[in-house]
Amino acid sequence: MGDMISLANDGKPAAGVAGRGRVGDTVTLKIDGFEVKAAAGKSILEAAQAYGIYIPHLCHHPILKPQGGCKMCSVEIEGRAGTVTACNTAVEEGMEVRTKTERTTHVRNVSLELMLASHPADCTSCAVYLNCELQNLMQYLGVAHSRLRRITKNNTGLAVGGANPLIKREPDRCILCGRCVRACADLRGVGALEYRSRDGEAYVGVKDGVTLLESDCRFCGACVEVCPTGAIQDMPGIFPTGVKRELAMVPCKSACPAHTDIPLYLRYTREGKYPEAVAILREKLTFPHSLGVVCTRKCEAGCKRGHLDEALSIRNVKRFAVEHDGEGAWRSRVTVRPASGKRVAVVGAGPCGLTAAWHLQRLGHEVTVYEQREKPGGMLTYGIPTYRLDRGIVDGEIGTLSEMGFVIKTGERVTSAAKLATEYDGVVVAVGAQAGSPSFLDVNDCANAIPGVAFARMATEDALPDMGAFVTVLGGGSVAFDCARGAKKAGAAQVRLICLEKRENMLADDEEIEEALAEGIEIYSGMNCVACEKGAAKDGTGSFVKSVTAVVVNSFAFGPQGLSMDTEPGSERVFPTDTLVYATGQRIDLDETFGLELGRANSVKTDEKLAASVPGVFAAGDAVTGTKSVVEAVAMGMEAAKNVDLWLGGDGTGVFDEVYLERGANDAVLGDGCGKRPAARSEDICDCDAAKAETERCLSCHLRLDIPKVRFWGDAAFKKRGVFQGTAGDAMQVAPGDAAFKKRGVFQGDGMGEMQDVPGRSGAMQADLGNTGPGHACGGDVPIVDIGFAPETDCPVDTARKIAAQAAALSCGKCVLCRDGMAQAAAILSDDVSGKGEEADVELLGEILALVRDGAGLLPPEPGASGDVHGGGGDGLAGPSAGSGSCRMAQSAAGDILELLSSHRDEFYGHILRKRCTKQVCEAYRPVQGEDRPRRQRRGRD
Repeated sequence: MGDMISLANDGKPAAGVAGRGRVGDTVTLKIDGFEVKAAAGKSILEAAQAYGIYIPHLCHHPILKPQGGCKMCSVEIEGRAGTVTACNTAVEEGMEVRTKTERTTHVRNVSLELMLASHPADCTSCAVYLNCELQNLMQYLGVAHSRLRRITKNNTGLAVGGANPLIKREPDRCILCGRCVRACADLRGVGALEYRSRDGEAYVGVKDGVTLLESDCRFCGACVEVCPTGAIQDMPGIFPTGVKRELAMVPCKSACPAHTDIPLYLRYTREGKYPEAVAILREKLTFPHSLGVVCTRKCEAGCKRGHLDEALSIRNVKRFAVEHDGEGAWRSRVTVRPASGKRVAVVGAGPCGLTAAWHLQRLGHEVTVYEQREKPGGMLTYGIPTYRLDRGIVDGEIGTLSEMGFVIKTGERVTSAAKLATEYDGVVVAVGAQAGSPSFLDVNDCANAIPGVAFARMATEDALPDMGAFVTVLGGGSVAFDCARGAKKAGAAQVRLICLEKRENMLADDEEIEEALAEGIEIYSGMNCVACEKGAAKDGTGSFVKSVTAVVVNSFAFGPQGLSMDTEPGSERVFPTDTLVYATGQRIDLDETFGLELGRANSVKTDEKLAASVPGVFAAGDAVTGTKSVVEAVAMGMEAAKNVDLWLGGDGTGVFDEVYLERGANDAVLGDGCGKRPAARSEDICDCDAAKAETERCLSCHLRLDIPKVRFWGDAAFKKRGVFQGTAGDAMQVAPGDAAFKKRGVFQGDGMGEMQDVPGRSGAMQADLGNTGPGHACGGDVPIVDIGFAPETDCPVDTARKIAAQAAALSCGKCVLCRDGMAQAAAILSDDVSGKGEEADVELLGEILALVRDGAGLLPPEPGASGDVHGGGGDGLAGPSAGSGSCRMAQSAAGDILELLSSHRDEFYGHILRKRCTKQVCEAYRPVQGEDRPRRQRRGRD
């Protein structure tokens, strides 16, 4: 067989099917009369598809090693007998191929009918309805669940026992195409799935018969991606909806507001290539180091592994990579456009404003940033405590951005954006939400009642007032916890935090909550303050809060009238306090004098392009959305810069799509480490080994995007050759019941046309299926069917049934003719020996057996296998008889039953028409007494 298909740099299969001709040579052949040129080594199927000629296929996938077991791609080649499977037959110079003949249609129809005999008929209830390859082929060939016996399969599960949190299985929809097995073994190098057999039935299962969770499965999703039916699906809720597939398939990247290429920088970190990892980060993030410390980790909330055990510690890996980037190689890749002559003002030097300034300066615009405080950085500098984020990190990143050349003017408050717009060509308002919302308690006049953002700012400036011994913090978000922990670190004896939400719904990260508890902070979740006691200030200049009263809240909701609560009667509790911090909301410190139309909480009203009410003025970050995260501010800063550039006459692209590291081909092979379980999450990424161990937990979701989609027959690429006529296409103009197919295969008239009695045979034949020969085309050993003569007392019909049943039981499961053909023959014969047969069974049985005997596309030999085992040449696909037959086991069994059918015609018809076994030995058969004339019995079909 040819080399395993692998991904080349262009993301397409790099190798085809081995055959005649040197790789790189071009051969010319004809397919359906069209002259086609194809590279030597390509298969007929690849050549036809590249030219725009559709050949049906099901077990074939463009990125997997061909198998040829479904027979859908059967074609005829001039000068060769029978049909071959196009997926594993190599092109040759001068070859003439016919894809649509009576013979190929016959093979496809019967093969599809055999698969459908055990497949559910309820297509509309399937999750992949209208996107199913099997359904698509049914429409193309005009084949439905009808003619054959319904067969129930019991062992088609992928695993036994236990629920799987990531993969949903509907095993009765499995058609044993083997794509999942090949994807797991050949594409990913894992091999968790395999063909298995139990109770005489082949099925696709997990190696060693364990569950996927217990196996070496990496949950990469390749098996789901290549499955042609609904047998293997992603569990609902794993991937986001309403976003482009490129993002949805990588949920961590989708959840990141900046859409950072997380899997790629995890890969480079795993390989110890930290400069490369940081280059990936810098493409989207202007504050990667700060975000490596304080990011709210939305990406981790989306991490697919979180549904399996625990999400990756993505944020901490980011921090480690940035701190170990000793080269800063990304800097050399940053481009700066020539000066545009345009001037832009940015109001606010927080992460959003500085991000916008950096990008706009790169675009050639002259940028000036106005910051009302003494230092730039916004909430990074004045909102996040220094014990969480070292100011040296923030200052360093601001310094790096400032190297781009924009000017930062600190200590300057802009009072009117409208006025600024008259002085600059464009304005970006990114002021942030640095004002506290008024408390719902009547404490705004109390000196010891402090808004959360003001308290946080005082803590960063070492300007906290005398707090006393008891501090009460209202709120459950990050700011509330920053204030509570800051008060504790500043010396408060007792700090309590009262939060409306219950513990599991609190807005702060679990990490913040756990650290607060470890520091001795008391948390009262599911409670709300409803009253306070006030007294006169000690200096007599005003009021101060003496205590607050809180109640237990069973449920709450925010409506047009504000907060409504269902409280627990008698649950009131009084908390004495020396300082009250209310971190229950933030607002933008703007009013109507700023010259822009404002909305809720003084936010700036903008359109979808972030344009404000004054032409040339744009707004972004907290100024538009209210309080959000740092990474969301960075993402909106980039978006604002794009829109300003468009306003100024630019194209809004270029630098925003710039890559600081060229992408090569992804390695499709996962290897021994990636995605293995169990592997506990590590928060402490302190050295290279820890970083490698944590990044190896990644399930490599992004690799699914490298797996190409199979093109259906209605694809536009196949219409350009004029292959389809009208609405149905000429391949569908002949239905299975058409007169052209009344005389199928070798049977004519009464179905016995080519069957000849074998001289000298007086008894029925018996099959001994216990012996095995050398490996056959499907892998493993070949069962050799030894035929002997049975005594006169044996029933030949029952003997045929046993041969078919045992042959089906010994099938490896890879070939539909052997697997389902012999199972269907056994089902027909079981009806015949039990008095349920009908006259059409003889013709149907002969049709199926002849197809199995003659084959329809040989499964190519495994390396080292003997060619004569398969009935083909020993040189794989290059031999003239390659692709022309089934494995010896199927051929032998089918041939033996056909010989029985020919030699014992009367016995078969006796069972079917007279309901009488001439030998009177069939165990389940009871002869009908007193009946001399044949009687036709009809049975309803499923």
